[in-house]
Parts: sequence; C-alpha cells; structure tokens
Amino acid sequence: MLESAAQDVIWSELEDLECEHKHPVELPPLLSHDSARTFSDALEPVETANDNIKSFLAFIKTFDEKEFSTIYCEREWRSTSDFSFALEDIAMIVLPKTGEAQLFKRFIEDLVPEIDLPRSVPVVPWEDLIEH
Repeated sequence: MLESAAQDVIWSELEDLECEHKHPVELPPLLSHDSARTFSDALEPVETANDNIKSFLAFIKTFDEKEFSTIYCEREWRSTSDFSFALEDIAMIVLPKTGEAQLFKRFIEDLVPEIDLPRSVPVVPWEDLIEH
C-alpha cells in the first residue's frame, strides 16, 4: 500500500494534469481526490480490469494461416487456475531433454528424489515422443 505522503504527491500530480493546450484535465469521479477514497481504493477497479484482461488473454492464441490445416490449434490447453491432483494421479511426466535449461536432467537429479516420485510414473524426454 502506498504511504500517505506518496499518495498526496500522486493526487497532486493528477490534479495538476493539463492537456497540450494547457487546459486542466477533468478527472473522472473514480480518480477525484475529493471522493475521500484512498489511492489504493481508486486503483481497485483498474487492478480488477487488469486481472480480467490477463485471464482473458491466457485463452487467446493467434494462428498463421498455414496452421489452420493442422491440428495444432486443437492440442493446446490453457488454464488460469491451479490444478489439484495427487501424486498418484500422474500418468507420465514429459520434459525436453535438450536446451539450455536442462529441465530433464535437473528434474531427474534434483526433484525426483525430493518428491519421492512413484516408480510407476515414467519421466520421458519430449524428443522421444514428438512426431517425425
């Protein structure tokens, strides 16, 4: 939360806004300092809108014209929510073996022992599964 002095500076700057012709900018009631709302309260609808836009954009994928003839657009799933499942629910873990991050190697060496992954859950490289 913003300090009171910082809020006063922001309110002052907002109230002093002028257009390029030096006319004062009339603030909407939401940003009016006279509304007796805190700056954080005034920003709440903006933050909510920002969260809603992020959630909406998470489900948008643009495609090149050439991709419409493929099944790529049918393979991608996105969610803005966490998934809740038990370790026993995992059928397989797929990670890229190549690449700078070395995800496959790091997962096998560091995480598998730590999470006590059941032997029934295979960890396989993505490269072994991709279509050729």
